Amino acid sequence: MRDEGQLAQAIQNLVRNAIEAMPSGGLVQIEIDVRPTAEVGNRKEVCIAVIDRGAGIEPSKLDRIWRARCRNSVAAMDPNANLVVSSGYSEDGVMSDYAKHGFKAVLPKPYNSFQLIAAVAQLIDT
Repeated sequence: MRDEGQLAQAIQNLVRNAIEAMPSGGLVQIEIDVRPTAEVGNRKEVCIAVIDRGAGIEPSKLDRIWRARCRNSVAAMDPNANLVVSSGYSEDGVMSDYAKHGFKAVLPKPYNSFQLIAAVAQLIDT
C-alpha cells in the first residue's frame, strides 16, 4: 500500500459524505473485493466501494467534489485565521496556489515533526 493514511482519509470522507447525503437516515454499505491481478505472481488488487441510497450530487456541483470542504467556512468566520493546507497530492491546485484559497502556508505530505514545527513557526512570525 502506498499511503495508508490517505486511503483511510478517503474512505472516511466517502462515509461522511454518504451519511450527509441521507439526512433522514439510511444505510451506508462498504464493499471490499480482493482479487488476483493480471500481473505475474501472487499480487492481488483491492476494490473498495462506499454505497449509500442518498439523492446524489447535483450535476452543477460535480466539478467541486474534490475541493477542501472547510476552508471557505473557516475563512469566512475569521478572515485572519492562520490556515495551513496539507495534502499528499502536490499537483492539486490548492497546494500550488494556497494563498488564493485563503491559506497562509502549505505543508506537503508526508512531513515530519520538524517540518510541522517550521510551518507553525512561520505562521507565528507573520
